[in-house]
Amino acid sequence: MKTRSPLANPFYVALLFASAIFVVTCTSYAFWLGGIFDKGGRQDHPLVQFLEQRGERWMLIQVGIIAVLTAVAFLTDQRWRNNSKRQGAVPKSQTSSDNQGDSHA
Repeated sequence: MKTRSPLANPFYVALLFASAIFVVTCTSYAFWLGGIFDKGGRQDHPLVQFLEQRGERWMLIQVGIIAVLTAVAFLTDQRWRNNSKRQGAVPKSQTSSDNQGDSHA
């Protein structure tokens, strides 16, 4: 019997994307604080100017976005699981535990 995989919660995808952007921003900010851009003579680079003017605020906004996406993903996770069950998808963890339970009976 074929089992369909459960539907993915789209908020996890958005959370992954937002987290990746946050990592890039933090890395850029760390390089700017460490003076790496200063050694290369790139003081006039737009990224350096952006980080100097709005870097801290931008990172706090990103942390807020990640927090909201985490909460929404957590709160809607049960809904996505129920939709998967209604459509006939069986999570892999349930199929393996069901098979183990049958072998002990």
